[in-house]
Amino acid sequence: IGNEGNLHFLAIDGPHDAMVTGNSVKLQMSNVRSWEERKDNTVVINTGSPHYVHLTDSHPDDVDLIAFAHSIRYGEEFREYGINVNLVKIELEGLTMRTYERGVENETLSCGTGVTAAALAYHILYGAETPVKVATPGGTLSVSFESGENGYYNIWLEGPAEKVFAGII
Repeated sequence: IGNEGNLHFLAIDGPHDAMVTGNSVKLQMSNVRSWEERKDNTVVINTGSPHYVHLTDSHPDDVDLIAFAHSIRYGEEFREYGINVNLVKIELEGLTMRTYERGVENETLSCGTGVTAAALAYHILYGAETPVKVATPGGTLSVSFESGENGYYNIWLEGPAEKVFAGII
C-alpha cells in the first residue's frame, strides 16, 4: 500500500499513530471516555465519529439496514448532526457487522470507527475479551484495547489494507 514503517498523522478527531507492514495496517484509535448504554442491546459511543451500535440476534444480512438506519439517523434525536448506525451479531469467532455512515448516507463496506465502536460495545455489554475480531463486508479487522475507570485507551485497529484508487486533481 506504500511506505512501510511507523506513521503519525492528524485526522478530524486528532493525532493518530499507525504501523504499516506489507498490506497490514495497525492504527491507534482515539481514547473513549464516555458512552451511553441503552435498552435493547444498544450502545451510543463516539470513537472518533458518533455511532449507534445495536447488537442483534439476527444476522445483519437478514435486516433491512437502510430502513433501520434511517429510523435512527433521521429520527428526532440524531437528525441535526447525524450518527453512524451499526447492526452487529455476536458469532463464535467474534462479531459480524454492517454499517450505515452519515455523510455517505448509505452502507459502506467497512468503517474503522464503527468496527472499534462495535468491539467496545461488545465489551461494555458482555465483557468481551480483547482482541475482538469483527467481520464486515469489506473484510475482517481486529480491535485490541485496555479499559479502566477512565474508559478505554490504547485502542488499536488492525487489518489488511488495499489501494483501491489513485488520482490527481
